[in-house]
Amino acid sequence: MYKLKILTAIVLTLTGLSLGSQLIAGPQNPAPVPAPAPIIPVPAPVPAPVPAALPFELPALVDGGLNLRQWNIRGALAVALGNHLRDHPIADLTYLDLTNNNMGAAGIQAIAPHLPASIIEIYLYANNISDAGVQALAPHLPANLTKLYLGMNDIGVAGIVALAPNLPASLTILNLGRNNIGDAGILVLAPHLPANLTELYLYQNNISDAGIQALVPHLPANLTELWLSEDDIGDAGAQALIEAGFANQGNNRWVRPAPHAPAAH
Repeated sequence: MYKLKILTAIVLTLTGLSLGSQLIAGPQNPAPVPAPAPIIPVPAPVPAPVPAALPFELPALVDGGLNLRQWNIRGALAVALGNHLRDHPIADLTYLDLTNNNMGAAGIQAIAPHLPASIIEIYLYANNISDAGVQALAPHLPANLTKLYLGMNDIGVAGIVALAPNLPASLTILNLGRNNIGDAGILVLAPHLPANLTELYLYQNNISDAGIQALVPHLPANLTELWLSEDDIGDAGAQALIEAGFANQGNNRWVRPAPHAPAAH
């Protein structure tokens, strides 16, 4: 029994010395540290090549107009369309409808310089052209334009600064709904409203009473419809419109009789 205790003590002592030496010396075969994963550079996107010619056939004109609504014309296709209008002018084109193509600023920058002078109606609703797109479009608006639809395009004050002084005198309908013009944009736009304007759409533009009070003195005498739905119009703005002869038909759609038209009884 005594010998067993001595042997046990010797084993424990040796075991302790072995563990201690391992702790001091560290592991004999440490696990290799994995090398960091190589950084693979992400190549910059390569723009699609511009087709030498339009990859589709333009539809036949309807009432002298070209309807390309929802044709997914953007990027290289927008450039190709601009080149086509430059190289193959469409004689007597009366309107161009590019509604809901989401072409962005680059798309309208490619097309605007080649708009035929004969165009009297332009529809660019829902294209996200932004201020940069409006800045490209404004100098190229045809002189005899009567209708301009620029709703839902993320247009702010900078876009209005470019657009307002370039609005043709012939314009009768201007749609700027669902943008971000605000009161500051109204201060810029109001003095440049064409005298022939009959309909003005400014709904969903964050316009308050201050903007309406600045707008009303500049409203053309021919204006009969003013759309302000989902703007922040309170009592002061409403009173200014009423004093200008407008009546709210509901949802901030304001109308007034045409000049010299007999009032309804």
